[in-house]
Amino acid sequence: NIQHLETLNDAVARATGVRVRETVPDTFLDRADEVINVDVTVEELRNKLREGKIYRPEKVEQALSHFFRKGNLSTLRELALRAVADEVGEKAASYRAREGLEPALIPERVMVCMSSNTLAPRVMRAGARIAGRLGSRWYAVYVEAPRERPEHINPRDAEALRTEHHARGEPRRHGGARQGRTSVRWSHRVRPA
Repeated sequence: NIQHLETLNDAVARATGVRVRETVPDTFLDRADEVINVDVTVEELRNKLREGKIYRPEKVEQALSHFFRKGNLSTLRELALRAVADEVGEKAASYRAREGLEPALIPERVMVCMSSNTLAPRVMRAGARIAGRLGSRWYAVYVEAPRERPEHINPRDAEALRTEHHARGEPRRHGGARQGRTSVRWSHRVRPA
């Protein structure tokens, strides 16, 4: 059920038109000793649904015409295969590094510049996904300009600034009148670990 991974939430919503509310952090998958992809064809899954193996009979037709449409299921299947491939790649890279088979050059870093904008969670999830593909650390950098001090931020928008821990970002908070310049200066100070 790849649609429940937090960093894929936006991709799933765009592809299916359905915003899945029940999500788990990607760390749930990262902490697993082993990931097994149970891959079935789109038709097999739709047949299981028709046979009542997924939902109660009264919900089957609605599910088939909405979330379980062929196009949606094909997209979700592709996302699942990519996620498993990424996981296998990360484990292989980790093994090579542990065994000294492939010394790391300069590790990539991803920096997500944050604001109190309601799109911030989407930007963070995209940054987390990119960092995951690169196998790198990432930072959620927030520069608190005078207009973004806590007393000036709508409480609903402020929630966006508290979500970076959900997707494994390392939050960095700085004060400064010029957000872009402060973020760039900070990025130059970050040294590879």
